[in-house]
Amino acid sequence: MPKTSEPKLAPAQWQAQFDRAAAAVQRDYCDLFKFWRDCGRKGCRKAQSCTGDAHACLKSGKDKVPYEARIKAQAAIVAATPPGAGAAERAARRFHPSDFYV
Repeated sequence: MPKTSEPKLAPAQWQAQFDRAAAAVQRDYCDLFKFWRDCGRKGCRKAQSCTGDAHACLKSGKDKVPYEARIKAQAAIVAATPPGAGAAERAARRFHPSDFYV
C-alpha cells in the first residue's frame, strides 16, 4: 500500500487528535464487550451502547473480560480502521484495552 502524504502536525495538534481517537476507541471497546448490559446508566442500557464515561467504564470492566476476548477485540478495532485515518487515530486503534491505563 503506498504511503499517503499527511500534513505535519504540531505536537499539541497530534495529541488532541490522539485523545479524541482514544476516547472513541475506548467507547468502541465498551460496546464490543457489551458493558452497557450491566451499566447503572439507564441511557447506556436503552441505547445498548456506552453513552457515559467510556474511560471509567473500560477501566472498571476490562479485567472481567477474558484475555483472549480482549485480543480479538483489539484485532477488530485495528481491522475497522478507516483507510484515510491519520497517524494519531491509527496509533489509538492499536492500543489494547489495558494500554489506556498503564
